[in-house]
Amino acid sequence: MHAAAASTLCFVKTYADDWFLDKDAIQLQGFNYVTPAYKGNPFFIRYTLIYIYIHHLLFFVLDYFKWSSGFTILFVAALSSLITFLFILLFRLVNPNKT
Repeated sequence: MHAAAASTLCFVKTYADDWFLDKDAIQLQGFNYVTPAYKGNPFFIRYTLIYIYIHHLLFFVLDYFKWSSGFTILFVAALSSLITFLFILLFRLVNPNKT
């Protein structure tokens, strides 16, 4: 399930990044990936939460795999996304030079 969600996210991300980002500006600024220094913290938070939510939504759709649990899937994906994002922020606080 995780492999399917991650693979689908990689496919979606290649097209969504064209809409979200200016890849030439990222490379000119010396970045290989999106960091808060690229467009600031609000952009980084939105960008990260959207991709985390897409991944978790696909994961839980595959996990529950029935239409009757639609609201459960949305709620669990949102809650899991927030917890994952908090872990990302915690990692950034513990290792500020790594990211």
